[in-house]
Amino acid sequence: MNKPLTHVVFNMSAAASIRQALSRIGRHELVLGFPDNLSFGPIDPPSARLRHVWIENELGVDFGQVVQSADKFWAEAASSAALPVAWMSLLDAAEYCGFLEFVRRRGDAPFRVVIFTGFEYAEDGETIIAAASLGLVPPDQIVEARLFDHEKELRPDEIEAFLEMWRRLRQENAPLRVVDGIGLVSAPITHFDDAIVSCASGDWQKGTSLVATTMSQLSACPLDRAPSDLLLWARVRALGEAGILETTGDGIEMRSTLVRRSQEPPR
Repeated sequence: MNKPLTHVVFNMSAAASIRQALSRIGRHELVLGFPDNLSFGPIDPPSARLRHVWIENELGVDFGQVVQSADKFWAEAASSAALPVAWMSLLDAAEYCGFLEFVRRRGDAPFRVVIFTGFEYAEDGETIIAAASLGLVPPDQIVEARLFDHEKELRPDEIEAFLEMWRRLRQENAPLRVVDGIGLVSAPITHFDDAIVSCASGDWQKGTSLVATTMSQLSACPLDRAPSDLLLWARVRALGEAGILETTGDGIEMRSTLVRRSQEPPR
């Protein structure tokens, strides 16, 4: 007897889009959304405890509930009661990393995949948008493009190539992982600092505005697209502590903090 399908998605917004798209075509299948983001923080091992401590220290946020929820996600994604269909984009580091960890955990167990990369759709019937992540695509566009018909099984050599990439990245266990021309590569915690500084000016602007502008600039790149806003804001604060940027107040809350380029030489 055929097993029911479970859709495994490594982006919470994308998971919501897929749920809505399935509902529109009358399919009632489980969709699992991965709450964590393995493009930053320790991945060898990707334990909840280690990631919680790292994220709290480096990003200054309490990610405990998120990484704990990830354990439940993995337990459900590894279940033998259903056949998983993994959705991922080769242009989104978070989705890519989550998918690679999924492949590692599946071992020899079967799964299918929908590799969504740079899907183009028309907004308002005019502007053509190439989305790096399925979370950016309206559910109606997912249905119209018949993306559910694109699921497939990977060849053994394709699976091994993904596993080898993840083995390398896990061994390096760098602070960040970003997309380049050959796939995923390790990167230092300072990787996005130049982009942040280039978007800052000598005039005060809200922290939310600086982060949004930086994400927009990075999203316009064919590769190395925008990371988590939490990561960017943590780097804004670090650049403030280094004297490269200036921030008002305690600089903790993005919405209530003003930021500008430093008027003094960096410390």
